[in-house]
Amino acid sequence: MSDPQLPTDMKSWTARFLSSELALPSYLYGHVPSLMSEAGLEGVFALRDWFMSVLCYSGPELLLAHGGNEEKLLRSLLRYEGGLWCAGAAELFSLLLKQVHIPATTFMYGYQGLASLSHVTTVFSLTVRDVDGFAIPKFYLLDPYLGFHYVDPGSRQMLDFSELLRRTRDKRYDQIERVDTAIKRPYVAQPGDDPAYRSWLFDDGVPEPEEAASTTVYHGATYTVDKLFVPSSPMRKLADERRGNVPLDHFLLDLMLVKPELGRMSHPPQEDKVDTYVDWRLSSEIITLLAEGCRE
Repeated sequence: MSDPQLPTDMKSWTARFLSSELALPSYLYGHVPSLMSEAGLEGVFALRDWFMSVLCYSGPELLLAHGGNEEKLLRSLLRYEGGLWCAGAAELFSLLLKQVHIPATTFMYGYQGLASLSHVTTVFSLTVRDVDGFAIPKFYLLDPYLGFHYVDPGSRQMLDFSELLRRTRDKRYDQIERVDTAIKRPYVAQPGDDPAYRSWLFDDGVPEPEEAASTTVYHGATYTVDKLFVPSSPMRKLADERRGNVPLDHFLLDLMLVKPELGRMSHPPQEDKVDTYVDWRLSSEIITLLAEGCRE
């Protein structure tokens, strides 16, 4: 693979992508040049942080349809045409990772239905060397919507997906720490909408709006696990009804083992494909851990 030309001006770089002059992989490498080499986790985190900065949040009336062309969907976000929630964000991020040759898929879990208490996030794979020098795949969970991942509290090293599931299954909660990353992003609304009911998204008050072609844009929103589960939120009420006396952080870990599905989305796959979203082999250990730990 030849190295793409790197940008000197990001606005013109984005304009070239929006006009279809620039291919998606080159656009991504321009934002995260380290991905062109053996970047490892640092490159994936850098791509996740950039992705969160352009990931528009919106109300349900402006949700973008997902489940297909990642270039078209990313252009819609960059033009502030609408937003994505967790399922769309996880799917698009996994597709962007594949564009830079990092295997990835979605991971959906939780209680479905009218009172949904569920989440969709991203699992990706990197090849590492074991003590004998053999190349082995390692799997990791990295959330592109709420901006969290899990580390070992002692070493501060990111937990691989198998170990995260194992410690959760065994209720070794003191050996798991969630790390949150609050990245400022755009909030898009329909013209004329009062943003006051979304004021909790902005730590420094609702900013002055910017008018896009079809929406009103408010920059500087942040959305994290803590904001999602503030005591007055509907999601916190649903969690409190389910968790009883279990601490909230422990309950959210346990939620990963409630009806977990790798590579599945909330919308039906295309009929001509058995599995639209998985084109790589997950380790049998992960599949086994999910099956053993699965809770109704």
